[in-house]
Amino acid sequence: KQWYQRRVRGHPFDFESDTFMLRNIMEAPLLQFKEDIEDICISAVKEKDIEAKLKAVVSEWNHEELTFSLFKNRGELLLKGQQVSDIVSKMEDSLMMLGSLMSNRYNAPFKKTIHKWVTQL
Repeated sequence: KQWYQRRVRGHPFDFESDTFMLRNIMEAPLLQFKEDIEDICISAVKEKDIEAKLKAVVSEWNHEELTFSLFKNRGELLLKGQQVSDIVSKMEDSLMMLGSLMSNRYNAPFKKTIHKWVTQL
């Protein structure tokens, strides 16, 4: 995905072509752009890490079931007591993780999703 964002000067990559091969990358003047390529690789690793952590938080909350108990004659309005401390602890952990992801400089592709989850929690 990172290669779509960059082109080596004078050497565009057509990844969608049926004839595209590793040879096409190797023919490019890569050594001239060593620093740019290193930056792309570092960004890709950092973004993959952010994506994995974000998926873990989302998965945890997508599978969370809240159980309510009756309150007088008004129906199910209260969370069951034994669950409250566990939920609050899990929420604090998730918000701390999301805050860390939000402040990460490599979060651009995930910023909207991270912000959405911060506001939802």
